[in-house]
Amino acid sequence: MNSTYSSRFRSKLTESTRDKKEKNSLKIPVNKTYKTLTRQDFNQNVSKYWSELRVKHPPVRRTNHVGFFYQDYYYIFGGRDINQRKMNDMYRIYLDINNPDIEWEKMDNYGDIPEPLADHRGELFNNNFYVFGGINQTEEALNTLYIYSIEDNNWEKKEFDKKKVIPRAGHSMSLVGNKLAIFGGFSSGKFYNSVIIYNILEESWDDTEKSECDNEILEEGANEQKIIVDVNLPRPEARINHSQVTIESHIVIYGGVNKDGKYFNDMWMFNILERNWKKVEINGERPKARQGHSAIIYENDQILIFGGKIGNIFEINEFWKFDFNTKRFTLIQGSLLQKDGFTQQIKPKIIIETSTNHNPYQTFYKLKKVQMKTEPKEASNFNKANAPNKNKDKKHQYEEIAMGDDNTRNIKNSLIYQIGQEDLNYINSLADNNKELKFQKIKEGEVPVPRDGHTTFIYQNKMFVFGGDRNKYPFNDIYFFDFEKEKKDEESGSNKTTIQKSEK
Repeated sequence: MNSTYSSRFRSKLTESTRDKKEKNSLKIPVNKTYKTLTRQDFNQNVSKYWSELRVKHPPVRRTNHVGFFYQDYYYIFGGRDINQRKMNDMYRIYLDINNPDIEWEKMDNYGDIPEPLADHRGELFNNNFYVFGGINQTEEALNTLYIYSIEDNNWEKKEFDKKKVIPRAGHSMSLVGNKLAIFGGFSSGKFYNSVIIYNILEESWDDTEKSECDNEILEEGANEQKIIVDVNLPRPEARINHSQVTIESHIVIYGGVNKDGKYFNDMWMFNILERNWKKVEINGERPKARQGHSAIIYENDQILIFGGKIGNIFEINEFWKFDFNTKRFTLIQGSLLQKDGFTQQIKPKIIIETSTNHNPYQTFYKLKKVQMKTEPKEASNFNKANAPNKNKDKKHQYEEIAMGDDNTRNIKNSLIYQIGQEDLNYINSLADNNKELKFQKIKEGEVPVPRDGHTTFIYQNKMFVFGGDRNKYPFNDIYFFDFEKEKKDEESGSNKTTIQKSEK
């Protein structure tokens, strides 16, 4: 397998070799990349529409998971943890943001519970959640379909002939009527640009023909005539880590990366009824090519695109809106970062902010800064020899993290990798029992840090962002962007600001 095409699926190389290959695969110099990420031609007051939602007992940090929204609850399943291990746990949260006792709840599932997965995809249909593909603990791509019944907390497993249904990971999937439309992905070193379609009601795959359908969206013009996709017609290149949404009887894909490390910023539409592709001609500016971003439908005819990764090692927190009526992108928010956060280092040092103003239930709170320059060896040895033993009188090695103090604290990579579920339980219980810990449940003006592999959803005219990772360190935080607040400011004219010219 080509090791340079993505940070998600690599062969087992040494860290130094991997880092060199990533740097060599960059298409643009680092200084130019930085300038493109720090553009200022957007509303500089946009951060006031963001808020961080601090919630009790969050799940283990994760990326490349799946999520769905059902009756005021948001569910997440699977993904990778900080050790790159796959997971198969499920959590949910009741999104009453005004409830002071809002917290995550771990679900007890039954039946054919999926094996630990990452880079899988999921979609909700009626009372069931459908999960297809992904890679397991041994990095094998799967073609298994798991069906989760929300009412019964029960999983059902469906297996298929791999010759008929090719295993896929890093693909995209969305619901069109009562069908799951799946595009792209990879398995066994091969990348795909084919569409396969699963008919939920008939429990069958109909990737080469148009079949009868009772759903209103697909009912018009439906018949039993076979429609073979003409491979000679224009179609998107094979790719992974792209996004996909549904517009009426079409799926719309954007971005992604191919096997050779080429990033895309093209947009394509596939007509489920006619089984043909059409490239979307975008008017004006378009976002930089990216992978690992999220895309979600807003107000029926707009796509919201957040985050992602460009140039292999640069996660971003850009926020764009695409209008299907005008075929134009609008930049809502450019990257809001410090310059020193863009230089990749093999072993970065993480500094954790331990103020009690932060959520005590967060596993490590939030990343305040990622130092990209390691200390000189002499200085490092001196600091180790002369550093006081702060944990000498503590009953538990993580007590300082959970209790917080006035200083920041360095946490070594070795320490991070040692934290397990038992330690997480300790941190949660310590925070629960300490009445002196006070924190803001909703902190306004907090913008999510750059990330990819996250999930997004719309609720009460707010776009929520959960999880994802930056520099291979995952998150378990929740942020939301308040469109209602933005709309009120636009109507009153209070969000007007001086727009600076973007850097060239």
